[in-house]
Amino acid sequence: MPKMLVSESITIDASSQKIHEFIGDFHSWASWSPWLIAEPDCKVIVDKDGKSYQWEGSILGTGRMKITDEVQNESLNIFFEFLKPFKSKAEVIFELSEQDGKTEVTWKMISSVPWFLFWMKKSMEVYTSNDYNRGLRLLKDFIEQGQLDSKLEFIGFEELEEFKIIGKRYQGTKAEFQKNIEKAFGDLFQYCTVNCKDNIGQVGYTLYHKFDMLRDKVDYTVGLALKDTPKNLDSGYLVQTIPKVKVYSVIHIGTYNHLENAWSAVMMHQNAKKFKPNKKVPSLEIYLDNPSNTPEKDIRTKISIPAK
Repeated sequence: MPKMLVSESITIDASSQKIHEFIGDFHSWASWSPWLIAEPDCKVIVDKDGKSYQWEGSILGTGRMKITDEVQNESLNIFFEFLKPFKSKAEVIFELSEQDGKTEVTWKMISSVPWFLFWMKKSMEVYTSNDYNRGLRLLKDFIEQGQLDSKLEFIGFEELEEFKIIGKRYQGTKAEFQKNIEKAFGDLFQYCTVNCKDNIGQVGYTLYHKFDMLRDKVDYTVGLALKDTPKNLDSGYLVQTIPKVKVYSVIHIGTYNHLENAWSAVMMHQNAKKFKPNKKVPSLEIYLDNPSNTPEKDIRTKISIPAK
């Protein structure tokens, strides 16, 4: 069977002892798990000693984990077994390396893809890597701050009324997108302030025409709510109408640094067949609060996926 290897790292401002004690007790995992955030009601059973963990959910499936080996303040080995919707096993490893009071945490997974899913090997590696990156950011924030500025509110199905935006379209890699998005909105807001200040609303949008994680391509439009269509627009700027559409929505509450939690959650719900996507309309990121006058922990961002 095709082998899988995923490895991601982050530096946490804490001792290796503190981190090892935290991740070495499964009772703590609910506070930072990149998966349980997508299904808070998932049934979880942790053994009294904190070394074994089982879960069963409608979104996350069924599985179990057991700590098999530990080197104090240096490493942690976990046997991972996924039971439903399909069976698979993996070796999960945490490696800790402390220097000057800070610790580099590396999270690895060694596994094999079931023979009937060999064609999914690359996608499974990409999505697992994304989950590990999200999890490490959550772990870092929880250990450093004692809390997470990332919560999800599951709206489910709703209808969005037709609306217009003024915006600009971009293409690039995920890294280019993450680097450019703040500047793109800054440029758009500055342009609208000069050219159509009284014609824009308070809500901002990102329309995702395509977000291909496997090919690392993002095609998106940044936009501001528009009241009436302007007569003249500079080159590159556009007006787009989003029709009335049924969507499946999740609201993220907290810093933009953890916004991927909402996207991953809604994709997990899609994979669990909670809804069928309507690919004729772009997916939407809707900014409900102004970050300039809203505390980071309270910023609300709605993710809406057009649904059939």
